[in-house]
Amino acid sequence: MTVGWDLDTDPIVLDLTPYEQTSMLELIKTKSKPVSKVTLVFASLCQEIEVLCDTAEGEFYPALALFGELHTENPLEGEAQLQLGRMFPLFTNMVQFVERCYVVLKNLLRQLANLYHPQQKGFHHVIFSTAWKYMAQLLNVLVTLDEVIANNDVIPNSWGRYKRMVTNMKKEPATYKVEEEELFQFEKLMLRIKGVLMGSLIFQNAITQDFEEASSGRYQIRTNQVLKGQMLSIITSYYQDLKGDVNTDPTQGKRYLRACTLFSLYQSLYPEKPEKKIMQGLWDLHPIIPIVHLYGTTVWDSTAFFTRVIPVVVKASGVRSMNNKKKDALQLLVKQFPTQVNELHMGISQWMILLESNIGSMRERSSLLTRGLSYAQTVSGLLRNYLFLHFDLNAQIHSSQFLLIFKCFELLKSIHMMYHRRTAVIAESISYMIKAIAHKIQSYLSPIESQLRAMRDKNSSNENIDALAACLLAIQMLNGAPTRNRSIVFQLAYRQIPAKMLKGVEGPLISALAHWDMLSNMNRLLREACDCSLLYWTKALLPSYFKYIYSSPLQAPRLTFIFSCLRDVVPLFKKIVHCPSDDLLGSLKKEIEELTKREIVLPLAMEIHEDLALHIHHGTRNKEVERQMVKGPFQQRDPSAFLALKPLQFYDLILDIKHLVMHFLNRTFYNINTVALFDWQAFGEMRSLAHNKYGLHLHQVHLPSHTLEQGLDILEIMRMIESFVSDYRYNLNNQIFIERTSDSNYLSVIGVEHISNSIRTHGTGICSTAVSVTYQFLNEKVHLFSQFLFDELIKSRLYRDGITLQESHSENSQSKTITKVRYPYDMARKFQQYVRQLGLTKDKKTFLHKFKDLITEIGNAMGYVRMIRSGAMLYTSNAIQFVPDLSAIEKFEDKVVADGLSAETVAAAHNLDGVINNLYHNFSEGADYFKMLVNVFAGEYRSVDNVHLKNFYLIIPALTLTFIDSIGGDKDRYNKKNHEEGIWTDDGFAIGIAYLLKLLDQNHDFDSLNWFQSAIDFYKQELAAKQRDQNNVKISQLTKTKLQNELREFELLSFSLTSARIFFND
Repeated sequence: MTVGWDLDTDPIVLDLTPYEQTSMLELIKTKSKPVSKVTLVFASLCQEIEVLCDTAEGEFYPALALFGELHTENPLEGEAQLQLGRMFPLFTNMVQFVERCYVVLKNLLRQLANLYHPQQKGFHHVIFSTAWKYMAQLLNVLVTLDEVIANNDVIPNSWGRYKRMVTNMKKEPATYKVEEEELFQFEKLMLRIKGVLMGSLIFQNAITQDFEEASSGRYQIRTNQVLKGQMLSIITSYYQDLKGDVNTDPTQGKRYLRACTLFSLYQSLYPEKPEKKIMQGLWDLHPIIPIVHLYGTTVWDSTAFFTRVIPVVVKASGVRSMNNKKKDALQLLVKQFPTQVNELHMGISQWMILLESNIGSMRERSSLLTRGLSYAQTVSGLLRNYLFLHFDLNAQIHSSQFLLIFKCFELLKSIHMMYHRRTAVIAESISYMIKAIAHKIQSYLSPIESQLRAMRDKNSSNENIDALAACLLAIQMLNGAPTRNRSIVFQLAYRQIPAKMLKGVEGPLISALAHWDMLSNMNRLLREACDCSLLYWTKALLPSYFKYIYSSPLQAPRLTFIFSCLRDVVPLFKKIVHCPSDDLLGSLKKEIEELTKREIVLPLAMEIHEDLALHIHHGTRNKEVERQMVKGPFQQRDPSAFLALKPLQFYDLILDIKHLVMHFLNRTFYNINTVALFDWQAFGEMRSLAHNKYGLHLHQVHLPSHTLEQGLDILEIMRMIESFVSDYRYNLNNQIFIERTSDSNYLSVIGVEHISNSIRTHGTGICSTAVSVTYQFLNEKVHLFSQFLFDELIKSRLYRDGITLQESHSENSQSKTITKVRYPYDMARKFQQYVRQLGLTKDKKTFLHKFKDLITEIGNAMGYVRMIRSGAMLYTSNAIQFVPDLSAIEKFEDKVVADGLSAETVAAAHNLDGVINNLYHNFSEGADYFKMLVNVFAGEYRSVDNVHLKNFYLIIPALTLTFIDSIGGDKDRYNKKNHEEGIWTDDGFAIGIAYLLKLLDQNHDFDSLNWFQSAIDFYKQELAAKQRDQNNVKISQLTKTKLQNELREFELLSFSLTSARIFFND
């Protein structure tokens, strides 16, 4: 273990919390039975209240405050009911917890009533402030539960939905497989939960419960004037303390809440005479303490609390309205906030220097430790008041002050890290510090002990014996481990010493006791003060803060503190019940990762890339580049601070900014270099410069040399497969893709040679990846194809045409003449016109035209697969051309072993044999991708679930007419002068038809239509008719040319479809 520890990387921490296995009963042993009995009773109750407070803070607050937080933006229907259903075990435990709090409160008040009974005068002089303090803490817990539940709007909303669901289940219990008796019992449970927890009545029910058991008359509380006086004196002392040190104590909010809750209990017990003066005093503290932060986003307002809990006292006191006091307090806080934060920054910096120097005596070190804790409590209180006062008033935080907010977060984590860094030194000396303070306290009590002994020897009355026993018990508590139990017993015993004997030493003793208690509970107090989990509730400020950090690279180390703050959220998420904590944590991790990459990593990587490019191209004649070089992309900022950061960690997410920037540059260099292989030298220089200037170790690309036949890379086609199949046209015979239109003067052409060169660049493994991407694309397109044919308007028309053809076939079978049934040309035109009547798309095309485009895209995808296979075969044949005889390939490894060469040579020969063998198998075998892409869809689309596809072959005639019209128009535009677009080939349509016919097993059905022969005969008859028409020679000639062109296109389409169907023959 080193002297300097690191909070981010240390796998262990030292827990300095004192511990002993001595029970409360074993601790309290005196010769005075009343002292032992009274101390044991109140110590046990105080100990139980501590357990209840810890339970509420550790289990109930986080689960209630975070209820409704989702790991997804679009929750499923019924998610609210599921979340609330998961909360029922917690609600049941809370009901039992609240009822136990009522019992403990009642017990504690009854014990005080018996102690201060008019007939029990032995302890009337004793002020058990510790018992009252713990009673107020218990009341604070009940108030916090009320406020947290009321602050979360999701709880009542989900409760209402869940209740309606249960009501529906009661109507049909058999449907939900539940018994009526079970539902009845469950409804009773829901009513009990609602009665105890909902409606902000937890605290109200606590202070209005029956403390006396009036039926038995056993306890006297409301008529106990001694108890009333003691309680009023405690409340008065609380109020006076608040008036005396307001704005100086960071814990004043909790103390104010404690005074108000105890006063509410007092007025509930003794309502006959409202204490107007105290009510007025506590009410007037509201402008100074406008809110008290309780938990999460929950705050407490004293005026609203008093108005709801004791409205009669508020009305009787005639207090003035405080409607605008919050806004005034916020304006004052906003004005003072920068000064206070800067003063705290300076003070904490000085404290850290002193603590790091490790100088001074034990007393000075002890003072330094407690001073740091006081700083943390002050910063935490200031930050919470500033943030949640804005939230409570829905006020906007000015952009100039959000940096101060994050400075407070950083100060808290700086203090926490400083304590952790000096853990070894603190652990070595803190026990001596505590013993020194305990000895100091004993030095104050020893003279009192001597006086009490003398008084007992002189007069052995019960009062003297009890006072001596209490003093001895207090001294005894200082001799062991400073646990919380010993602290409780000490405070109870110390308060039983007569007040007149403490004059002169009470002030220093209380100060030393506070110092002793602070050091004893250092770990717990430091953890509470430095807890930055509230950053989760203010995470909307993070993007702006990250942008500021990026604009000021010298501030980059501050990211370490922010990520350390974010880690404080993890323990809260582990306490949630309504959904799996890992899901919510995963959502937060993803959000933090995306934010860091978007605001820090990506801009940093892009600017470093720009900086490297500008340096490499500084020799260019472009004046703009020279001007940018003078200024620089970082505006004279040094980004190396980001690259020097150690990895940022949140839970199990680790973000190494340097590694992420290197990954971005490696990927960018590779992608750009694959497109522009001729520029390899520039990228090599940029990698070298990145290493020398920024310390970035970038990978070598190791790309092969460039050829003029590179063309569009296969990786780019894979990335843009959707736009590729729509923007390019396929030629079946030449096996090329031609760009449909372009903004430049040239059209891009992709052939087998280009694909072969891409495979040579990336390896043969890219083929399977490309086919897999094509399969995913086809899956979407075939689904759209099925949806079109499923349309009722299309399906019914195809069904009717099919019936018509069947009737024609039946008539032909009954006639004596044997002629082939042909699909009439007029029927195809009528179908085309029928679809046109259904409407047009936004781009003024018919639905049949869009369906034709869909089939063309499917065919282009199949053409792309064919080109991949051909390119792979070309690459393999070129690579294996130097193997002399493929039928008798000799193994180099055998020859090398026979010659007795070195092991390295044998390994090299083995690798060479493997390469040659792989090339041979790739050359001799070839994956039949067409067959694979047919089989993968055939089972689903030939099933009875897709029976609407059985008439697909009947729509092909109309599709071919649409295709002929379209290709004719495209070719006409292509042949015109100054054309901007147009095509002269589009064989993707033919391949698409062939693929779909094979996929649906409808080749025989389509052949039975004899469609192409029918269409060709129709055109020939029309041409013959036009030749006989001599009325208008000019119009007849134009029509004749149009018919000849359409006839030629039909013949070309027939040839292309016949060729394409060969690819899919078994």
